[in-house]
Amino acid sequence: MAVKSVTKPLAGEETALAEIWHEAWHFAHGQVVDPALVRNRTRQNFEERINQSWGRLLVARLDGEPVGMASTKPGQLYQCFVGLKGRGTGIAADLIHEAESVLASEGCEEAFLNCADGNERAMAFYRKMGWDACDKVVDLIQAGGNSFTVPCTVFRKKLILKN
Repeated sequence: MAVKSVTKPLAGEETALAEIWHEAWHFAHGQVVDPALVRNRTRQNFEERINQSWGRLLVARLDGEPVGMASTKPGQLYQCFVGLKGRGTGIAADLIHEAESVLASEGCEEAFLNCADGNERAMAFYRKMGWDACDKVVDLIQAGGNSFTVPCTVFRKKLILKN
């Protein structure tokens, strides 16, 4: 059985994490967002985004190897993706729990996340993890020097603050 863990990223993992995020994002969004946005979500775009998120990044690992990532912003589970090697292992739940712990440790009592409409697999997973769909928004996304809109469902979850 593989050893699962969630840690901070290690120096030199930027490219591997960008590749995981690129593959997982295209798997999840390739059929549900504007095709022009899909074309603009290149590996280079994800490498830039990894570097921008570095200080708030969590990495899911199987036997020490990165297989997924999540990032937070204050009060928000901002990104959460698991690559092909990590799917079906339960590591996504570990990743979500760790991101929730980070948010709670920052004093967040209720976190939110936005999930692209049409990404039914992710929506079902968030519901299973105790997140409630509560609203609709339109995210404005920048990629490749262009702006795109993505209709999203907002999920919320009350967090348990740790003393």
